[in-house]
Amino acid sequence: MIEISDLHFGYEDGPQVFDELSVEIETGRTVAVCGANGTGKSTLLRLLAGLLEPDEGTIAIEGDEPTLGLAPETPADGLFAASVREEVAFFPKNRDLDVEQQVAEALAALGIEQLADRSPQTLSEGQKRLVTVASVLSGAPDVVGLDEPTSGLDADAWARLGERLAALSETVLFVTHDTDFAWRYADRVLVLSPAGKERYGPPAAVLADPTFDLAEYGLREPEAVTWARRHDIDPPPQSVDAAVAALEGTE
Repeated sequence: MIEISDLHFGYEDGPQVFDELSVEIETGRTVAVCGANGTGKSTLLRLLAGLLEPDEGTIAIEGDEPTLGLAPETPADGLFAASVREEVAFFPKNRDLDVEQQVAEALAALGIEQLADRSPQTLSEGQKRLVTVASVLSGAPDVVGLDEPTSGLDADAWARLGERLAALSETVLFVTHDTDFAWRYADRVLVLSPAGKERYGPPAAVLADPTFDLAEYGLREPEAVTWARRHDIDPPPQSVDAAVAALEGTE
């Protein structure tokens, strides 16, 4: 359980980000953190990781000295080793895990084994992003924090990442504007606004609620939800492909 209670935070000589943010995130959930720019999505991850301290309020993460692994929004900010293999080995080495096994599993899960001996600095932005995610997953942290993890990914990498995150038993929080990814792979969606927590619940209760104006919070309706409404399919399937299959089944 992650329990955030009455959280206040503002940057020195900058904006106030949170006023009394409170939310409880159940252990093992995969949570999409959404909202317009400037609503504190990345700040929340940094607070959870201990990189920032709240002005008031508390953040309690269940467990004995729980660890959090954070992949930043800009991949270059998290890359420093001479090779991808060394990069992905850093976290498990510092946690005294089986480094070879953890590295191999993390690279394979994201389909980037062929990059192991490459310099991270020679990779495309999408490849760099996958390496930063693998560098977090290899350390098997109790909480995985990812900032805009789908940015720059092609369709295959997008799906591999989503399937891997959905399969994790650890708690995952990923900041995203990609509501299609959130709809398909998250089991909870947290929408932030300048007022704090605007919505928290299953994707269907947040992203498919016709009374909740996603555009007001800088978000668009997932394509699968739009498709389902157009064809009077309820509840909306998890993906457009599933929606097509459901439509064909009614013919």
